Amino acid sequence: MMNTGTAPGWRLAGNNVEFFVTRTGAQLAPVVFRLPSGRTVEPYYLSPWQFESRPEITDPVLKSMRGDFFCLPFGGNAEEVDGERHPGHGETAGSDWTLAAETDAALTLEIRPRVRPGLVRRTIALHGEDTALYLRHELTGFHGAMPLGSHPILQMPEEGETMYLCSSKFRLGLTRPGVFSDPAQREYQQLAAGELFTELTALPLASRYPATADYSVFPPRRGFADLFCLLKRREDGPAWMAAVYPERGYLWFALKNVEQLPATAIWTSNSGRYHPPWNGDVRCFGVEEICGAFDFGLKASLEENLISRAGFPTAIELDGGVEVRLIEGVAELPAGFGRALAADFQTDRIDFIDGAGLRATARVRPGFLRGECL
Repeated sequence: MMNTGTAPGWRLAGNNVEFFVTRTGAQLAPVVFRLPSGRTVEPYYLSPWQFESRPEITDPVLKSMRGDFFCLPFGGNAEEVDGERHPGHGETAGSDWTLAAETDAALTLEIRPRVRPGLVRRTIALHGEDTALYLRHELTGFHGAMPLGSHPILQMPEEGETMYLCSSKFRLGLTRPGVFSDPAQREYQQLAAGELFTELTALPLASRYPATADYSVFPPRRGFADLFCLLKRREDGPAWMAAVYPERGYLWFALKNVEQLPATAIWTSNSGRYHPPWNGDVRCFGVEEICGAFDFGLKASLEENLISRAGFPTAIELDGGVEVRLIEGVAELPAGFGRALAADFQTDRIDFIDGAGLRATARVRPGFLRGECL
């Protein structure tokens, strides 16, 4: 075991990927990817207090807040359900894990939640020369339904820099209902609440003047924290998200099983929270692949909600065991690459294609999502 900042955890290095995962919350970052040119990039976000002594931070999720972590159940979970009251994003996101297995290419961590008993095994694997993380979550011994998902947090581009948020086809976009960032708590949002949209270029604003904002280009307007989601179906092909950083010369991508995780929740924090520990310093965004009702947690996800009324599930039955697989990685950009508009999936790679036909290639095994072994 070693430390990154104030967090103890474990490190693994492969040919083109090196990562650190914390003991508390099994939160994944920093992650260093080596591109084909030999350059290295670190797309994941680490909260500014990771290298500070901040005893006032008591929320276990916030103590380690960084990179990617697994949420069971996903969301706030403040309301009790059948005698259960889970911490924010579940015990998986803020309690201690143990190291169950280690090889040259994978770490497997385990946790046994107490609020609803069961076992979660989180395996983070590398493969050969691939510039990808292979994430496998095995859930056994649980009963009943829960919302769940992954919670990758990426670096917000700097002011004056451009980043393109790109997505495979989505059927429906929704802004979060209710108040996400409460001015009474020194938080501010700019998106309208509980409204539909069909393009990332035109998300509805609360101000109505202007009426919409373009969330395909980052950073969004400074001083706001917002949440919206994209809903996808299996028949629309492989589900992917990409964050394209032209000035940095790479894109980050995420792949999922859309029939299991139909929603992508996008959380944007561009200095929109001014109370401790945020203090207006947090500039990041989340690309969260979930099955759930936004960030509302267990109760809202089990009941009828805006997403379920649209025909998408918001909880997964855990009886009999569930396995959740995801892939996250990077691709180097050719000069002039713009927005990723399409993705060409091959056995051992993915080509992301922009409007001019330029291709950014990632070494990756998409078959992992279908249960194939590495």
